[in-house]
Amino acid sequence: MTPVSLEIPRGRVLFNSLYDSKEPALLGQDLVCVELENGKFIDVGWYPQFDPTGHYKVALYGPSWEIEAAHKTKDVRKVVEIVKTLANASCPTPA
Repeated sequence: MTPVSLEIPRGRVLFNSLYDSKEPALLGQDLVCVELENGKFIDVGWYPQFDPTGHYKVALYGPSWEIEAAHKTKDVRKVVEIVKTLANASCPTPA
């Protein structure tokens, strides 16, 4: 099984274990971590861990690991959309 594709032009995917599956073994708290050019991080996890009735949590952390934004969803496609939106808003392309 291949992880869901995450293309973040202004960031680096440190790890990606995000699958389009509700298989409990694939629903962990440490699914995705993206390091952005500005020193911020995007983290994706499933809560409660391994519980198919749970949800994804997508959080944007500042350089000191303070939460700047957090979103919840049950849809893996929405997770990808949120990650890209947070990355683009946090690291806009220079004019």
